Amino acid sequence: MAEDQEDRPWTEQQWDDFLRNADLRAARYGELMETLIDDPDREEIIDHEMGWDRKRSTVDEQWLQEVSEAAAQAQEDLENSNGAPAEDPVDVQQMDEVDQHRDRELDAIPAYAACEAASNAIDRALVPLMRDSIDEEADEDVAQAYIQIKIAGAKIAGGHGMGYKDEVLGGNVVNCKRALAAVEECQIALKLVEKKQLIPATAMPPLLEYVARSHKAICDRIIELRARMWWQK
Repeated sequence: MAEDQEDRPWTEQQWDDFLRNADLRAARYGELMETLIDDPDREEIIDHEMGWDRKRSTVDEQWLQEVSEAAAQAQEDLENSNGAPAEDPVDVQQMDEVDQHRDRELDAIPAYAACEAASNAIDRALVPLMRDSIDEEADEDVAQAYIQIKIAGAKIAGGHGMGYKDEVLGGNVVNCKRALAAVEECQIALKLVEKKQLIPATAMPPLLEYVARSHKAICDRIIELRARMWWQK
């Protein structure tokens, strides 16, 4: 039974914990870099604070050895080619086609499309305010509404990028949950903007409707993805 549990894909909670810890570690690393930017022993101190100076496991050593060998082989290949360019140069047109295909995939996701529509509507209504001279409190709420709806779309795209295989599906769901939280923050910010009467009264209801549609579409997407997670039913 224990082995069966170990072979199962991660649950949503496991992914949630993993990504939250990753965020905390990234934030901690950023703080250390900012604090120690001028310290000559910066790298050693950061390694110690992040726990990267501990004795490496056998698996770590093997991985490092494989990376070193791959790097050495790449360098040898480059030297043997006398620095000549690769036979297959980067095809810019092909890269553009890949990007366009990726965009079409995202646009086909109702939750992403809804967030994009909301983002465009918010841009039209709030960007002029961001360019105007307004007080700090109002500016903060306007900026929050503007930013959070974009975060929502980015999180859905991030989840889509992770994929839909069992091994990563929980991570996709967690990204959608973060998108949902961002939409809710956007709703709060918009209501504060409305309360301060920063835009015409008739302009706010359509914006809130766009964001409400995004909220529902993300909820539907989470339900649909969770239905595939047979291991946590």
